[in-house]
Amino acid sequence: MAVTATQVQNLYLAYFGRPAEPAGLSYWTAQADATVDQISAAFAQQPEYTNTYGGLTRSQTINQLYQNLFGRAAASDELTYWQNSNDITVDRLALALTNGATGTDRLLLDSKIQYVSALTTTAPAATSAADVTAAYTNAGTPVVINGTSYADLAAYQTALGPSANLATYYAAAAVVQNATFKPVFVATTATAANGETKIAAGSAVNFVENTAGTITLKGADAGSIAVTGADLTALTLTGTVAGNAAIGVSTDATTNAIANLTVSLASTSTTAADQVATLTLGTLTDLTTVDGSASSVGLNIGATGAGNAVSLANLTSLTTGSGADTLFVDTGSNSGSTTAAALTINTGAGADKITSTVNDGALTINAGDGADTITATTAGKAALTINAGAGNDIVDLTATATAGVTAAHVASITLGAGNDTLNVLSLANLNGTFTTANATEIAAANTAISQDLVKVTDFSGTQDKMVLTTGGASFVALDNTQLGTVQGAATLAEAVAAAASAITASHSTSFAFGGNTYVFVNDSAAAVTSGDGLIELTGFTGTLSSANFATA
Repeated sequence: MAVTATQVQNLYLAYFGRPAEPAGLSYWTAQADATVDQISAAFAQQPEYTNTYGGLTRSQTINQLYQNLFGRAAASDELTYWQNSNDITVDRLALALTNGATGTDRLLLDSKIQYVSALTTTAPAATSAADVTAAYTNAGTPVVINGTSYADLAAYQTALGPSANLATYYAAAAVVQNATFKPVFVATTATAANGETKIAAGSAVNFVENTAGTITLKGADAGSIAVTGADLTALTLTGTVAGNAAIGVSTDATTNAIANLTVSLASTSTTAADQVATLTLGTLTDLTTVDGSASSVGLNIGATGAGNAVSLANLTSLTTGSGADTLFVDTGSNSGSTTAAALTINTGAGADKITSTVNDGALTINAGDGADTITATTAGKAALTINAGAGNDIVDLTATATAGVTAAHVASITLGAGNDTLNVLSLANLNGTFTTANATEIAAANTAISQDLVKVTDFSGTQDKMVLTTGGASFVALDNTQLGTVQGAATLAEAVAAAASAITASHSTSFAFGGNTYVFVNDSAAAVTSGDGLIELTGFTGTLSSANFATA
């Protein structure tokens, strides 16, 4: 692969302290079979090189290269390093320095490369080396860069400025960066140092052609950050936030390429209520992973209300850290897609609040230790799995059915250790109509029930409590005769049908069958119909009493 014009300009700048003349640039970029190492070695054989460096020691050569590239002498540690780098010959030193430039050196070198590239491009083809050198070193020779005229290199660098927004700088420089670009955003009430910018609405960061980028927040309180970069797939937010920080991250409409977001934030506030960062991620439509496991602040994601729930068709993993997190998620209804990826939420040890709606995509919630509150609404389209974890947790459940859905959409709930409460706000998860007299209906009903069930896998009669608040379904206990009929049924569907016949419409009841306890809600008829509800307390054979069961 032929070397690029930028690589050639780097060598001219390093070895000769000037831009390439048009003929020289054309010559070297036309060497299709030459590597940049070979061209670097060839530069070291040129008379212009020997005239400058022929009588210099290695130490003096290093310092001259530093002056040409970065406008300064090498620091003592840098000089020692390059003097002792015996594997790097003199003819490769310039290439090593340009490739290794970071920080301020990188910025200064990039501005020089942008300037000399514009100068060479706009110079007439016959312009000599002496003329381009004069234009580069003399004041008052205008050069046009991206449509703007600058009097000289100093004017161009002044216009960029050490305090300039680095995203604007990189957009202007238009150079490929091999290292991750890391801007720092500070609170609107703080003073920005060189290389930092205050967070303000629409603050922009352009990562150019990098695949990964890092944004550091410094006591951030509020603001929005627009992220661009054609190749950017991974973004990290790190640093600190002040009380109730609100940070919005968006991408330009033509990119939307961020797939992985890492959030590692701490709080500068000592007040627990203020140790919160609200993230708005609504435009990151390619996002697949949010990893906030290293965050100690409480992460509010989609938490400004259910209407703003995170609903991204490609999101598969959402992880939070040790703070008190508040999450609103919706698997599909607002994603703009008829299907959504299966989403797994993992929260840390804080007292977390998770509000979720299960639509087109399956949802798994793994809540960590802490007194968590999990509000889940399942629409009967995809499966819901809740692992509430240790702590005294509250699970608020609304389970409904969607007609015509034949795929399994079981809601499986594991309450975990602690004194947990399952509030059943609405229970209408069954599809189909059947009676005990119709064998065909019963066979289909058993299949439907296996797809529709709400299963509570570890209900403890001594620690956990279920509160049934589904509207209009007053509880009716089955008498011994009714219980005998239900428990003598051949299948679960027949047992449910027998219970429905016993309690009639707008009532609920419970019964034991096949080693499990079931809570059944019959909404409108003596038979089982669509809109009725059924919960299986898997493996629970104890008694539902006022100690562990209530209706409201």
